[in-house]
Amino acid sequence: MRDAQHRSIRIVYRWTLVWLAILVVLCVATWAYEIWSAPSGLTMTLPLGPGRQVHANLWKPGPGYTDADFNHRMIITRHGPPNIMLWYQDSSRGTMVRLGTIRLALWPLVLLTTVLAGLVAWLRTRQFPVRQ
Repeated sequence: MRDAQHRSIRIVYRWTLVWLAILVVLCVATWAYEIWSAPSGLTMTLPLGPGRQVHANLWKPGPGYTDADFNHRMIITRHGPPNIMLWYQDSSRGTMVRLGTIRLALWPLVLLTTVLAGLVAWLRTRQFPVRQ
């Protein structure tokens, strides 16, 4: 019974390590995108079937023009985290539906990564207990 319990802890430990590595890479990539990326956008398309797609648009806020000026020459600098917008397109019907918009803040990713790192440390002590 004890051996089966250690085997299941090992499996959970390995999968938790995989998810921790993915979250660390995602945190570093988001941080690098916020710091070094120019205000621009990125578009990804996921085909679902004939004539159906999901579009993901990622963009970072940047300088823009205000409508208060007559010639629209007053530049406003916008700051903030990157945004992600998801769209569903059905070209057979000619429709495009916005599924949602998310602000990709870094702190929830860091919090989740820290909690998962604590879980990995706890599982590590359960997998290899200290002998006295």
